[in-house]
Amino acid sequence: GLAREHVACLKDRYQLPEPRLGLGEALCGVASAAADVSDGLLSDAGHIASASGVRIELEAAAVPLSVAAAAWVAAAPDARRANCATLGDDYELVFTAPPGAAGRVEDAARKAGVGVSRIGTVVEGEGAVLLDASGRPVAVKRAGWNHGA
Repeated sequence: GLAREHVACLKDRYQLPEPRLGLGEALCGVASAAADVSDGLLSDAGHIASASGVRIELEAAAVPLSVAAAAWVAAAPDARRANCATLGDDYELVFTAPPGAAGRVEDAARKAGVGVSRIGTVVEGEGAVLLDASGRPVAVKRAGWNHGA
């Protein structure tokens, strides 16, 4: 099983989330769209895609994981990495920004004291999809929490 300290870390992260309010404020005028990841990364990216009329392709391997989450994923990488993109209550931010805004995004992250990672691309189409290392869509049972279900 998972080491006790990893279980405690994941439990704390779930029960005591750290909403990225400072990052959200710093991204004003930089990000073109943003959402907190409360329903699941894939689901919340899907909300952005739907509202914006685009498709968002998320790279599963690029989604950052804590040491504890990486230890959990290591036991069953394919299934659990996909789970990390569909579980909710992270309260991290998923956002889009124009290609030329990378420096401004990094400045905003530095100002907020938060790391950011490029985890996907906005393309023509609709919805959000999780891609494996070969660029193929990963099958998921559900994109995240659905309030209407």
